[in-house]
Amino acid sequence: MPPQPDMTTPRGTQALLEKRAHRIASGRFVVVGVSIALVTVAIGAAVVMRLVDHHDFPTFGLALWWASETFTTVGYGDIVPTTSVGKFIGGGVMIMGITFLSFLTASVTSALIERDRRRAESAGQDEAAAEIARVIAGIARLEERLERLETRLNAND
Repeated sequence: MPPQPDMTTPRGTQALLEKRAHRIASGRFVVVGVSIALVTVAIGAAVVMRLVDHHDFPTFGLALWWASETFTTVGYGDIVPTTSVGKFIGGGVMIMGITFLSFLTASVTSALIERDRRRAESAGQDEAAAEIARVIAGIARLEERLERLETRLNAND
């Protein structure tokens, strides 16, 4: 049995909703959203580290520096947590940093591939248009020849 169309939403509205959902799910919005979320988590980790590990992180600035270098996977080693909670939070920040960098790399790669695909598609359309123009020109030449032949035939009658 074929699937039944959704009769609860008018077709135009459904297409508009699908278009907006696709736009929201597109690379730019997702990258910005994930970036904001992950940077917020890194800042949150700095706040938590400052609260739970006063000894290793005596200032918020130091905790923020540690979260930044850990999140970006630089990890200078100049500041490290020594408590179990601090190490656990540090591990989470590292995983999020690696995830962020991987996600960012994948998004950029995807955008470049999509751009190249569109260029290739556009070039293919240009080639197809040129071929169509050649065919139309050939048809026009054939029509001219037919007209000349008809004119000769009519002149000979």
